[in-house]
Amino acid sequence: MGTGSELLLLGRLCPRWTFVAQDISADMLAQARMRAEQAGMGERVCWHLGALPVVNKPCDGALCLLVLHFLAQDAKAALLGDIYRQLNPDAPLLLADLMATTDPLERKSMGLQAALAGLPLPACEQMVRRLGEDFTSLDEGQTRRLLQGAGFAAAHRFFQALGFHGWLAQRQ
Repeated sequence: MGTGSELLLLGRLCPRWTFVAQDISADMLAQARMRAEQAGMGERVCWHLGALPVVNKPCDGALCLLVLHFLAQDAKAALLGDIYRQLNPDAPLLLADLMATTDPLERKSMGLQAALAGLPLPACEQMVRRLGEDFTSLDEGQTRRLLQGAGFAAAHRFFQALGFHGWLAQRQ
């Protein structure tokens, strides 16, 4: 769930939709809830603190944005399986995450982009180092296998920019 930015955007674009907002962090969920209530859409959201699945709340779609790279390999598979079980048949999953590098210049380019955005050079260097050391990123094949292992139909990568990939998969 994070801070709820995607929830607010989807809520504005799709005023008839309702949402299940789930996070394991009480602070993140509280922040998202406050923002949704300020935007006048709090009553359209079922709030859930804790792990999936949310009992009796099957969903027509799911977002998993910038989460997997924080998790160990077995936890990645477990989360995708939980998302799969939460979804109705044929429902889509939109997944975006930090991916493993295919080119040594990729992370360096991320640091340069951060510097151009105003981040001080030492912080850029630290960011690049931490991207390689602190996260468990997947390559394209690993991502496809994890999605298929969870039960999702063939995944399609629809976005890629500086080490971040976006995937669309469908529950079978």
